[in-house]
Amino acid sequence: MRASWIFVLLVFPLALVAEGAPPLEPGDIVIAGGTHDGSPPGLCSSVLCRIEPLTGAATPISNALPGNGGDVAILNATTVLVNPTVGAAADLLRVDVTTGSFSTLAARSATDRFRELSVTLDGRIFALTNAGIVRIDAMSGAVTLITPGVEWEGLAAEPTGALMTTRFFDYLPPEFPFFPAYEFVRVDPTTGATTPLGDTVLDPNGVAKLEVAASNDRFLFAPSGLSQDGLIHRFRPGVGQLQIWGGEFLQTTLADLAVAPDGSLLATLWLYPGSEPGLVELYRLSPNGGVLASFDYDFAVAGLDVMRNPACADGADNDGDGATDHPTDPGCLDAVSDRENPKCDDGIDNDGDGAIDWDGAGVGPADATCQGQAWGNREAQTSCGLGVELVALLFVLRRIAPR
Repeated sequence: MRASWIFVLLVFPLALVAEGAPPLEPGDIVIAGGTHDGSPPGLCSSVLCRIEPLTGAATPISNALPGNGGDVAILNATTVLVNPTVGAAADLLRVDVTTGSFSTLAARSATDRFRELSVTLDGRIFALTNAGIVRIDAMSGAVTLITPGVEWEGLAAEPTGALMTTRFFDYLPPEFPFFPAYEFVRVDPTTGATTPLGDTVLDPNGVAKLEVAASNDRFLFAPSGLSQDGLIHRFRPGVGQLQIWGGEFLQTTLADLAVAPDGSLLATLWLYPGSEPGLVELYRLSPNGGVLASFDYDFAVAGLDVMRNPACADGADNDGDGATDHPTDPGCLDAVSDRENPKCDDGIDNDGDGAIDWDGAGVGPADATCQGQAWGNREAQTSCGLGVELVALLFVLRRIAPR
């Protein structure tokens, strides 16, 4: 009997650590848990947990991580990125939520950890560092600096696949130095080129967190300054700035922000002894201001992210062609498709044959490979000829050749 138990322990070690979980679904919340100072560990301390969006119920989805808390970014339905701090290290870990196992994607020190992890629609990973904005290869973990500079504050992926950040602009008005203005800047995720958008937001002490919704609403957290408490703002292009939540308690407790598929904003607080009575760890906020729901746990909550809707069901015109989602956008096969601009609907002659997309993209003939399938993700030059026919000919010649 003892031998049988030893066999079970050797063959199924993960079952003793984590039972795993099904893939993430749109709207699922993933948090990196920690332990409150002076308190015993809770359900999600030092693990990733899936939070049910309506009830707030927490379910561990990772084995025990080598550290507390950390930034979180969902790469896809089965993979989550997190960078818990362990002494002098803050390695970026890749977690498989279906098994609970994890591996190191990229090594990093705690003094130059990846901040504001962000994943674009096409699955590319970006982060802020002390040197600027970097791209992290999802397979090798190689780090490439694409936008140098120490001035960037906040980093978020836009619905179009571009990146957005902010930087100090000026004092507005100049004679009142307690209200610095920060300008929004778009970053090309391939080249790192920056484009100021001409929009500014007033923040008393910089931009600590930035998120962009499918509606293009921008949410920012400004820590407390000399004149104001910690504030969360919504900035809507063409409308302006609205304070949706704030208070002195946010000065040192707000840990992260994330936008849910329904447009609401999620905020986590990392509480500590002496925090304002009545605070809880996770809040859902209305984009127009006010608390919609709050969830209290026996563990601390640091980073969080939300599984977004597929691009063909997220309410955004991701490819900028004037059509949004399935069935309006011809590039969408169905509502679960994750690209509005596959190769047969991206305006590019991908195979160099002079024909473009399913409809010619308004500049030339349509690609024969894409006819009737704007949602196709392959343009290929047609060839004729010598496939099966050549094989048959060679067989005949071989039979009649003199021996």
